[in-house]
Amino acid sequence: MVKEQAFFCLLYLLANFLRIRVGFLTGKFGFVKSLGKPLSSCTKFCTAHSSASSFPMRTFDSEERLALLRQEMKSRQLGAFILPMEDSHFSEYLAAADKRIAFISGFTGSAGTAVITAADKAALWTDGRYHNQAAQELDKNWILMREGRPDVPTIPAWLVQVTRPGCRIGFDPQQMPFNGVDFMQRQLDAVATEVDSNRSFVPIEGANLVDLVWKDRPSRPTNPIRAVPLESFAGYSWEQKLDTLREQMKTKGVTALVIFQLDEIAWLFNLRGSDINYNPLFFSYVVATMDDVHLFVEWRRGLNSVDFVEYFKSPLHRVLLHPYEEFSSWLNSNSAWRSGRVWLPSSSSYMIASAVPEKQRLFDISPLSSLKAVKNPREVEGMRLSNLVDSLALCDFLAWLEDVAESGGMDPTAVTPCDVPGVEPPKVVTEASVTAYLNEIRLAADGCLGLSFPTIPGADANGAIIHYDVGESGDSSQLTGNSLFLLDSGGQYTTGTTDVTRTVHLGVPTEEQVADYTEVLKAHASLATLTFPDNTTGTKLDVVCRASMWRDRRDFPHGTGHGVGANLCVHEGPIGMSGCRSQALSAMGIAEPGIHKNMVLTIEPGYYLTGKYGIRLENVVLVVESPQGSRDSATPFLSFEALTLVPFQRRLIDVAVLDKETVMWVDAYHSKVRERLLTRVAFEAEHKSLSVARRRTRDWILRETEPLCHGLDRPYKALLEISTSVCTEHTHAPKRGRGLIGQTPTSQWGLTLVNLFSHCIWTGQGESIQGGPSMAPNQDERSASIAERVCFTQMICPGNGKLYIFGYGSLIWRPNISYTRSWSGYIKGYKIRFYQGTTTHRGTPQYPGRVVTLLPSKNKEARVWGKAYEVDGAEQINAAIEHLAEREMILGGYKFDEVSFFPRRVIHENPEGQQNESQLPDVIRAFVYIAEPGNDQYLGKAPLEVQAHQIATAVGHCGRNVEYLQKLVDFINSEVPKNDIRNDQYILNLWRLVKEYSHNAESHNDDKVSIKFINLTSANSVSSF
Repeated sequence: MVKEQAFFCLLYLLANFLRIRVGFLTGKFGFVKSLGKPLSSCTKFCTAHSSASSFPMRTFDSEERLALLRQEMKSRQLGAFILPMEDSHFSEYLAAADKRIAFISGFTGSAGTAVITAADKAALWTDGRYHNQAAQELDKNWILMREGRPDVPTIPAWLVQVTRPGCRIGFDPQQMPFNGVDFMQRQLDAVATEVDSNRSFVPIEGANLVDLVWKDRPSRPTNPIRAVPLESFAGYSWEQKLDTLREQMKTKGVTALVIFQLDEIAWLFNLRGSDINYNPLFFSYVVATMDDVHLFVEWRRGLNSVDFVEYFKSPLHRVLLHPYEEFSSWLNSNSAWRSGRVWLPSSSSYMIASAVPEKQRLFDISPLSSLKAVKNPREVEGMRLSNLVDSLALCDFLAWLEDVAESGGMDPTAVTPCDVPGVEPPKVVTEASVTAYLNEIRLAADGCLGLSFPTIPGADANGAIIHYDVGESGDSSQLTGNSLFLLDSGGQYTTGTTDVTRTVHLGVPTEEQVADYTEVLKAHASLATLTFPDNTTGTKLDVVCRASMWRDRRDFPHGTGHGVGANLCVHEGPIGMSGCRSQALSAMGIAEPGIHKNMVLTIEPGYYLTGKYGIRLENVVLVVESPQGSRDSATPFLSFEALTLVPFQRRLIDVAVLDKETVMWVDAYHSKVRERLLTRVAFEAEHKSLSVARRRTRDWILRETEPLCHGLDRPYKALLEISTSVCTEHTHAPKRGRGLIGQTPTSQWGLTLVNLFSHCIWTGQGESIQGGPSMAPNQDERSASIAERVCFTQMICPGNGKLYIFGYGSLIWRPNISYTRSWSGYIKGYKIRFYQGTTTHRGTPQYPGRVVTLLPSKNKEARVWGKAYEVDGAEQINAAIEHLAEREMILGGYKFDEVSFFPRRVIHENPEGQQNESQLPDVIRAFVYIAEPGNDQYLGKAPLEVQAHQIATAVGHCGRNVEYLQKLVDFINSEVPKNDIRNDQYILNLWRLVKEYSHNAESHNDDKVSIKFINLTSANSVSSF
């Protein structure tokens, strides 16, 4: 979510009107932007979205309220009164009781500063995001100051124009930063002439003047507070965190620390509340000394709230409870806590800082800001889980929305709704209606507590309005089958906080839209794939993300990313990525904090064409150690792990303009999305059949995560393209190892069997295989190949000149070799998995199927059942070797190994000799083909849903992939002893899912898959699978 993150205090921010956040302050400082000359190069990176308002957009008569306020001003001899947007904690979102500007003016935007004179003037400064909204909401009693325009005066300049010399300008000391007041005074003096001076800012103690005239002002919330589970999420107890905090206080040489940021207090004590919308926080202050902790909070919050007295019982850590409203008076009346130096966060309010003698003040970033930014292992896992659950909820919604778009007429009633009990889908598809529906879907997700910010749904031209808010009026654009839809949303979960933006087209995008989307994706990937040194600043990373867009003369007017809290604020400091952070902090004498392992941020580049559309792609990412490590052990290198798992829309990606690294990253990301989400789908199904809606989500995920290389010329033929010199390279003896059947060949040619079968592709008649190069060997090359084949035969045939082959896949029912006899039986120490791809026999290059291969098992007694074949005679052996070399190694991607085969019974016996069960050999040394990772067709591990989908739908020249699995199951049921079938959930779940896919295909009148359903539920399992 793009958001202004106001947090810097203030010398520089006040001067240059920035709204970004470093962590020790969450508020937006709406009052500061008009106090000096704006710096456009910085403000363009710090725009924000407006928050949802509880005040409807309307114009009302403010005259009576202004008159009452002016009476209070005159009774205090004030010539003017400054009213910032912020509350006393500088929170990003406001409780209803703190929406004072909305009460006095009617303006409901999230950023602005009101100035009221005692005579007859009232003005509101706000930035370009809210010019139109303010014009509609302000009445005739107000002057709208449109910040950013050259003719609009700053607040100090305007005050000099409309007030008399010697005028006292009042402010609420809880709403203004201490350093900010000093800065404002200097700005005011600089504007005034020597004669026209002596205006001064005066703190108004007691109560905010607006509160005195707000007769029906809402009470401050005191909602229940809950404790965060220590083992499952918090990671460290509040006592441990307090000890760490005091260590940092010792380092700074202070005896006390004042904490007013609500997210820091919640994190410190492992507590969460709901006093403020979108943030799980509660109103409180803390003063920590080396001996005691003073917590100012309304702790009597009902039976559903934590028992504060019981919770803070600790023999070594004393926490003293005080009423929240007594904080200000306690600061000024108790001097013991400020006996030494006091650590004051740089953005401390005038009320807090003025309670500490000047010589004892230490202004610096709050230590808790950095401590909570680095997530502990429990928090990291919690963030992974919350983002996984949230991503699936968003995929449910996007799959539904695409279904609606493809239904014709954008009719939601024509498609199956999402699985949200008691929630009906909208009747019409508008920005407001789909926002409400998505919110309900998210709120129904496991562990969701609420939204992390107001959902931002921008269709078409509205997508270019970065702060776009449909508001409470419900007036919003209708989505059509031709809409480009930007959706920025997030949730608060018991284990973390989420923030994700996707832009999707509901029909056929234009070339311009595809080009712009692809450029944003490239920018995202450029940062997502970056490896960088520990402690790199966000300012530097911001440039990396923009660089690719700058080359095409594109840019975006907001920061590249922000920190994200762990079930705290969705915008968290002290880190972030924007172009003005370093300069702003430097002007305040503060070094920009660097980025470290286990911090969580967003990556969210965008592109916006006013009046047309907007595009933004945002992921939450975790900072991790770089897998490549570091050349210099003293300098750790870091990279990003994506926590958000939502596909990028394929129809908006122009693969042709992506470089190899970007394609590889997108495909790797989509592979991860597939694995994690479909595993979650299976987990949530709890072994039950998937609902129609969830099957739609599953199929949508599978479609959207297809590799980008599909549709391109994949290098399958490269497997067959070999150098003509390969067959003459016989000078190096091979090393003994896996794939070398026992021992090194003694032939003069010295070729390994790998070389022989991997490189000699000719058929014996000089014909090329599967389109490979025509390479008829000369007589010497042919003799070399035959000599090696004889050597191989001598090597693997146990004295009797016979060849033994073990098959566990299609060799069971389709050996296609001449053999004298075969046995059913097993090998030990392996397990079987559908990890090898097939693009010829049971699939195509575009839609590969899956066939089995062997993996080593930790259980050395684990069995894989199959058939062994005995091949006798030189001619039959040569023919078998050549056939298998083509079938299994050149086309199939398999290598080979030697195994011990334990026969069970005779399946085939030639007429010349009979053999009964008692005459079976104990062990047979056979060779087996194994597909190992690294071959071009190896698909590897994937969720069962993915494997089942491929098996159920893939077709090759040998038939349907599902028939392959069927025949394997037939063999298991007929040949594996019942007492040898053990619990192996892999094959049972895979077969169940394949049957489900096949049933769905039949019910939708697709190509029917004829399957004879084998009852595996009566068996305990299949050990070899």
